[in-house]
Amino acid sequence: MKKFSKILSVALLVALVLSLGVANAFAAGDGTPGSITIQNAAKGETYKAIKLFDATVSADGTAINYTGNIPEALAAYFTKDTAGNITKA
Repeated sequence: MKKFSKILSVALLVALVLSLGVANAFAAGDGTPGSITIQNAAKGETYKAIKLFDATVSADGTAINYTGNIPEALAAYFTKDTAGNITKA
């Protein structure tokens, strides 16, 4: 059982390290424009993308700062501090 626990711990550690690398790969912009795909879209329907916040990534890539105005419908979920930063309520 101890051997199984060690193997499981190593496997989870490897999975964590690999997932961090994948997240950084997606976060690093390569200059190409992004896209949004709507699956099962209904013919004749209009879909709109609405920008909720501005996001600024720190120089070292370890932090994201969210700023902007919180829509009234989302005020229960987000708060804005005196510096203009947005956080989860």
